Amino acid sequence: MVINSTKEHILTTVGNNNDKFFSQSKGLMAWCEITRDARRENQDYSDIILYDIAKKSKTAFTKHTKYFSPALSPNATEIAAINISPVQNNEIHVLDIATKAITKTITTPKNYNLSRVAWTEDGKSVITIAKHNSELALIKIDIATNTITELTPWSAHTMEAPFVKGDQVFFNASYTGIDNICATDINGSKKVTAITSVPVGAYECSINKDASQIFFTNYNYKGYYIASQNIQQAKSQERLTITSIPASVNAVDMTTLEGGNILNKVPNEVYKSRSYSALLK
Repeated sequence: MVINSTKEHILTTVGNNNDKFFSQSKGLMAWCEITRDARRENQDYSDIILYDIAKKSKTAFTKHTKYFSPALSPNATEIAAINISPVQNNEIHVLDIATKAITKTITTPKNYNLSRVAWTEDGKSVITIAKHNSELALIKIDIATNTITELTPWSAHTMEAPFVKGDQVFFNASYTGIDNICATDINGSKKVTAITSVPVGAYECSINKDASQIFFTNYNYKGYYIASQNIQQAKSQERLTITSIPASVNAVDMTTLEGGNILNKVPNEVYKSRSYSALLK
C-alpha cells in the first residue's frame, strides 16, 4: 500500500507468510509467502515473491525453498535472504535477480540463528540479527570475505528490523524496558544511542532520502499508526549502556509450583501392539 498525505493506494495483495514485512529498492518489492506441496499437505515452503511496481506484476522468484527475510540490494540486482536447511544450518544466500542463481552463501562459525537482513549502502555487506546462547546482537558480515563485525553488545533484550542509513544502523530494541528505535555505528563501535522515547513501542523504522525524518510504527489506544520524528532531534538522544537482563527475571521454579517433578508422577503404562486396518483406519 502507498500512503501519502491525501490518500491510500493498494499496490497488490500479499499471501500467507511468517514474515510480516517487505523490502523495496529501485521499483521492486520482495517478501516471502508460504506455499504448500500439492501432494503432501504437511510439507510447506517459504518462497520469495517479487513485485514490479511499474509493471504491476507479481511473480514467484523461488519455488519450494525455505527462505526468510529477503532484502533487495541497493541497486536491486540481488536479493539476500536467510535460508534454514532441514538440519538447521543457518545461512544467508545472495541470489542474482536476473538468473535466480545463488552467487554467495554466507555462514557463521557458530551457526548463529539469524533474523532480518539489511544491506549496507555500498552493497558490500549485510546486516543481520544473530542469536547465540539465548542472547542477541546486531552483526555486519562482509559478503566477499565473510568477516563478521559485532555492532552491538550481546544481551537478552529483544531486537528487530535493522535499517541502514549512511554510517549508522537503526533498529528497535528493548534496552530501556520498552521497544524503541536505537542506532549504532556501522564500524563496530558498539555505542548505542536512543532515538525515540515512546510509552508503548516503536518498530520498523525507515528514513527518508534526505535523512531529515525518521518514520516508524507507533502504537496507541487505536492501534498501530505511522509516526515521524525530526532526525536532528533524534540524533541528540542519550547514549545507552547495554546491560544483561537479570537472571532472576526469567527464573521461575516450575518444579515447586507444580508440587514436585511431574515426570515422577507419570504412570508407567504398557500398551500392547495390535494389527492396523488400512481399510477401516
